[in-house]
Amino acid sequence: MNITVSADPIENIEADALVFPAFEEGGIPEGIADPRVAELRASGEFTGKLLDLAVLHGPSGMKAKRVVLAGAGKREKFTPAELRNLSGAAVRSLKAKGVRSLAVVLPQDLRNDDFTAAAVEGALLGHYEPNRHKSDPKKDEKHVDAFQVAGGTQAGADRGRILGEAQNFSRDLVNEPANVLTPTELARRAGEMAATFGLECEILDQNKMRELGMGALLGVAQGSDEPPALMACFSTA
Repeated sequence: MNITVSADPIENIEADALVFPAFEEGGIPEGIADPRVAELRASGEFTGKLLDLAVLHGPSGMKAKRVVLAGAGKREKFTPAELRNLSGAAVRSLKAKGVRSLAVVLPQDLRNDDFTAAAVEGALLGHYEPNRHKSDPKKDEKHVDAFQVAGGTQAGADRGRILGEAQNFSRDLVNEPANVLTPTELARRAGEMAATFGLECEILDQNKMRELGMGALLGVAQGSDEPPALMACFSTA
């Protein structure tokens, strides 16, 4: 997924969908001029309750193909954690509908590193699919190619990417069956990850653990045909 931040006027952003957090007690999010959005509020079709989504196609005065109102709940309770969940829910829902590019529009008072990071992290978590061992993972595959944070910061986007990708890497490991992710394979993947991101990685094999007197771990490992391995990845910077 290509992740960027944008300072362009909202009406000039080209995307399949613009996602606006909208609060229960709020009116129309800033930047939306289409009168149909007010009708969604007035009719009760959209209430602003947390994670409630309403989609408007062909919004007037915008280059984007859709406007999405994403329920943000009570404004005084809205934190980066709520935005992370909102962003993830929006990506997951819109991806299933074939949306390939979208932007989350941050309200003016939330345009900082923390909320930008939350939007990006949520997008990556919502986009994740545990399909590594599907017989045909590409069948009916849908995915978001581009994600923007309108009004976001680059530092926040970088942090969100690190947090999201790290969690998805861990999810891949957790989802592996035990006969695939043996201690030896886990050590190999840890070493590969460390080399990719410039980390140090120390891996102890069975002989080294025996030298260090790690009897408890070795005792547990005796119940398996697979040799044990212990790894630590760290930064020396």
